Amino acid sequence: MLGRRSSKFRYVPLVGLLGVTLAASLVPGVAGADQSISTDVPEWAQDTGESTPDAMTTQAALPSKYDLRDDGLVTPVKQQGPFQSCWSFGGTAACESSLLSAAGTTYAETVAKGNPLNLSERHLVWYSLTPVSAADDPAQAGEGTQLKSEDINAPFDNGGNSIMMTSLYAQGVGPLPEAAFPYRGKDARTTLDDFDEDPDAATRAQLEKEAAAAGKTYEAYLHELAEARHLTDDEAFARYKELLRSQTAETMTYSSKDDWRVPEVDGMGRSTRLLTAGYVLKSGNFLPDYWVGGAINTDAQRAMKQELLNGRGIMLTYHAPGMTEKGTTDKTFANTTDDGGVMFSQYVYDDNQPPNHGVCIVGYDDNYPATNFAETAPGNGAWIVKNSWGSETDCEPDELGNVVSRKAYGAKENGKATGYFYLSYYDKTISGQETVEFSTNLAGEGTFQTMQYDYMNLQAFKKVGGTEDVTSSANVFKADENIVVRSASTMTGEENMRVTLAVYLLDDGATNPTDGTLVARASNNFEYSGFHRIDLDNPIDVKAGQRVAVVSTASKVSTDGKRVYEASASSATKETDTNVTTAVVNKGESFIYTGGAWKDWKDYLAAENDANTSIDNFSIKLYATPGEPDPVDEGQNVYRLYNPYTGEHFYTTSAEERDHLASVGWNDEDLGWVSPKESDEPVYRLYNPYAGDHHYTTSALERDELVKVGWLDEGIGWYSGGDTPVYRQYNPNATVGTHNFTTSKFENDELVKAGWSEEGIAWMSM
Repeated sequence: MLGRRSSKFRYVPLVGLLGVTLAASLVPGVAGADQSISTDVPEWAQDTGESTPDAMTTQAALPSKYDLRDDGLVTPVKQQGPFQSCWSFGGTAACESSLLSAAGTTYAETVAKGNPLNLSERHLVWYSLTPVSAADDPAQAGEGTQLKSEDINAPFDNGGNSIMMTSLYAQGVGPLPEAAFPYRGKDARTTLDDFDEDPDAATRAQLEKEAAAAGKTYEAYLHELAEARHLTDDEAFARYKELLRSQTAETMTYSSKDDWRVPEVDGMGRSTRLLTAGYVLKSGNFLPDYWVGGAINTDAQRAMKQELLNGRGIMLTYHAPGMTEKGTTDKTFANTTDDGGVMFSQYVYDDNQPPNHGVCIVGYDDNYPATNFAETAPGNGAWIVKNSWGSETDCEPDELGNVVSRKAYGAKENGKATGYFYLSYYDKTISGQETVEFSTNLAGEGTFQTMQYDYMNLQAFKKVGGTEDVTSSANVFKADENIVVRSASTMTGEENMRVTLAVYLLDDGATNPTDGTLVARASNNFEYSGFHRIDLDNPIDVKAGQRVAVVSTASKVSTDGKRVYEASASSATKETDTNVTTAVVNKGESFIYTGGAWKDWKDYLAAENDANTSIDNFSIKLYATPGEPDPVDEGQNVYRLYNPYTGEHFYTTSAEERDHLASVGWNDEDLGWVSPKESDEPVYRLYNPYAGDHHYTTSALERDELVKVGWLDEGIGWYSGGDTPVYRQYNPNATVGTHNFTTSKFENDELVKAGWSEEGIAWMSM
C-alpha cells in the first residue's frame, strides 16, 4: 500500500522561554518544475540549473586566530557530572553558539534581557536513547535504541556522539530550554546530600579507594595519615571527613542516586518528546575526516576554521587520557598541566587511542606554541576547546541556589580555571567534527508537523548506487488533515553532493512515488554530508487524504569526470552488549529507484537479508503547518425558549415559531446550539396534547412508544452531528418540562445537584 499514513507529530512551542529569534528563512528559493535544464534523466531527477544560496561565505584567506568568545557567541561552561554524557554537552554548546550567531545576538545580551540562552542536555540524552512510543507514532513504535540496562538512569551513562543529536533534532524534536528539563533528577538531590546521608561511610569509601591505589590496607593507610599529622586514627578520620565534606560542597553536582528520567507527558498532558522551543534543524554538517592516510586533512582543517568564522561551534571527539595529580598516566599522552596539576593543553601522538570524550571547539590559534605541550608537537597550532568538566570562572548558582559547575579545570584566567583547554592540531585522536544550523520560520505558525519514517540513530550509511545509472530515493506520506508543506529535507552520505528534491501530489491509485503531478523541484550543492533542509518559497497546499511524495536524487562527479548517483539510508548494528537498535520499515513508506524501476524499500531490504544490521527508512521528510479547514455548510440554528408559567424549555429551528412564542410570553433564551443541516441521525420532536409538553429524541423506538400512548409525532426537528455534546436531564418532580437539553456541562451539573437525573448525551451539535 503506497503512502499509508503520515507520522502526525504536533509540536507545541514553549513560547518565550529563550527569546532568541532566527531569520525566517535562511535559504530562500525552491525552483519551479519548468526550470529544468536536463532532459536525459527522469523528470524528478532533472537538475534545475540553480542552487539555493548557501549561508556560508568562503574567504580567500583565513585569519591566523579566531575565538567565538571574543564575539560573545559562547555560553558558560557546564559540568556533565555525575554521568558520562559529554557528547550531549559538546553538542549542546555547539547549538547554543550557532543560535546566538544566527540571531545576531550575544550571550550577554540574552542575559541582559533576562532570558539567558541555555539548552537542555537532559531532554537530548533521554530521547536520543529512548525508542519512539506508540503514542507518538504507532506505525513506527519501538524504533530507536533500547538499552539493556535496568538502571533507570542508564541513558545518561551510556555515552554517545553528536550524530545522535542530529538524528533527534532532525525529527523536529527540541532543542528545549534548560528550564523545561534541568540537568538533575526529580528530587534535585546533590552529591553533598549523598555525603550527608552517611558521612562516615562516604569517608571510609574514599579512604579505601586511596589505600587501594597506594597498595595498602585501609587500616595501614589511615594510620599513616594519622602519624603524619600527629593525630590518633579517630582524629585523622574525623579531620579527613571534615575536609572531604568541604571538598564535596565545593565541587558539588546533582546526584546519580536520583531519578533523572524525563516523564512521558508534561503538566499540560503533551508528549515531552514532541515539544520544541521553535528551533528547527536546518543543517547538520558532518565535516571531512580530520586524519587521512596518517596526515592532517587540510580540507578538514580549513572547513573547521571556516565554520567557526561562520559563527558555529564544532562538536568533536578525541581521546581524553586519565589524569594524576601531576599529569598523565601514559607516556603516549603529552598533556601540559600547571603547578596545581590542572591540564590546559593536550597532544596525543598515539593514533591507536580511540576517541572517548566529546567537546565543543570554539576557536583556533595557528601560533599556539608546539612547546606548550608536555611532548613538543610537530608544529604550532591548537584548537580552543570548551569542555564540560566545570569551571571556576563561569560557575554560578542555578535557580535552586546550587552551584553545580565549579571545578578547578582548564587554562587559567586571572588565577582561576576557565574550563577551556588547547588541543594540538596534531592530536592523533581528533575525529567526528560536526556543526549545526537552525531556523525558526516554522515556529511562527504556532505549531507544525514533521512527516517522517526514520527515528533510528545513525551509525553508518547504507548506500545504494554509485554508478552512472540514476538512483533516487523517495518517501510517500498521506496527509491526515489539510496541511501546508513548507520545507523538505534529505540526508547525504558523501561530501560534495548535488541534490535535487522533487515534490509530487500523487494520483488516486498511484503505485510509485512519481505517479502524480510535480509541484516543486530544487537542486542544490551540499559541501558536507549530513542532514539538509530546504524551505519552499511557494508553500504547497495538501488536502486531507492526499498522498504526497518527496523524491531525492543525489549525485557527484567522480575522479574520471563521470556523474554517479547514490542513495543513502541510516544503518546501525542491531545488537551489542549494551543495547538493541531497531528499525521499523513498513511497505508503502520508502522507495528506491534503481535499475530503471521503482521498488518498495521494505522489499529491497528483505532481498538483501542482512541479519546483523538494522537499516531504516530514508531520511526524507516534509515539514508542514496546519492548512485552512475546508469550508462547511452553515449549520442549522436551534433556538431555545422558556415558558415561565409551566417551566417547560422548548427548542425549535424555526425563527418564525420562536418569534411567535416570544410574543405570547415565552422567554427567548437565544441560541441553544447549532445542528448540521443534514446527517444520518435525525432528532425527532414529539408533543403531549394532554400535558402540553414537548420531547426530543434520536431514538425511533422511544418515538414510537410515545406515539402509542398518545403523543403526537411532529417529525424531524433537526439532526445530530458535530463535536459538541448536548446533555439531557430529567426532572422526576415535574409533569411539564420534565426534560432539559443543554450544551453546557455546568448547567447539566447544577441541575443534577438540584435533584434532576443525569441522562447522558442526547445527541451531538456543531
